[in-house]
Amino acid sequence: MNKKALYTIGALAIAGLVIWAATANKEDSANTRPFRETMEVSLTPENRAATEQLISDRRGQIEASKTQNVPLQEVYGLYIDLGLNLYALGDLKGAKEAYLQALDIAPNSPGVWVALYPVYRDMYDYDSARAAVKKSVSLNPRDWNMWRNYLELEQYQFHATTEQLDKLYQDALTATQTDINIVTVYAKFLEEQKGDLRSALNYWKIAAEQQPNNQAYKDEIKRLEAAIAEQDRNSIEFK
Repeated sequence: MNKKALYTIGALAIAGLVIWAATANKEDSANTRPFRETMEVSLTPENRAATEQLISDRRGQIEASKTQNVPLQEVYGLYIDLGLNLYALGDLKGAKEAYLQALDIAPNSPGVWVALYPVYRDMYDYDSARAAVKKSVSLNPRDWNMWRNYLELEQYQFHATTEQLDKLYQDALTATQTDINIVTVYAKFLEEQKGDLRSALNYWKIAAEQQPNNQAYKDEIKRLEAAIAEQDRNSIEFK
């Protein structure tokens, strides 16, 4: 993928996280809400006008490419950029259609599946969102951010059991080669969802080994060691 396409995907991921954080209700059940084709977004008049101009430009370039000898990789990037800007305007249907055109060109590019995921998610098409995120991590298994999206989707939209989530976290750790971003969220999961303080402590120690100067990780270790000691004292007194 060229630098322009990579920049576009990165920008899309940021935009998706911002919009998701502002609009998502994590208690929604999977597929219980009707699909939607648009969503409200907050843009200044200047940003809206600039985005609309970019959409017009990309559509013109795509149309021109049909009669010119434009490399498919460039056409792919144009569709991705078109989808990004349509998504920024809240046009979910238009963004999906643009990304599907990109998918026809490069079905095994992780980037297009990364792009499709937030669109399907925001359309409330959680089955398609799940398929997109699973495809993304299969093509780029070290992408910790998509693993995190996958875990959140399974937890909040599909209401996976604690055991199912634990297995998925283990898969993510293996695939990402124990990426610290997965290690830390797994440590929180072990404590908050499973009540397993000792395992949580172990994963905070793994995080600290990767980043020995991170004070936040040291603080988590001290906190859990104190909590475990208190738990052990209470257990002895109860006996």
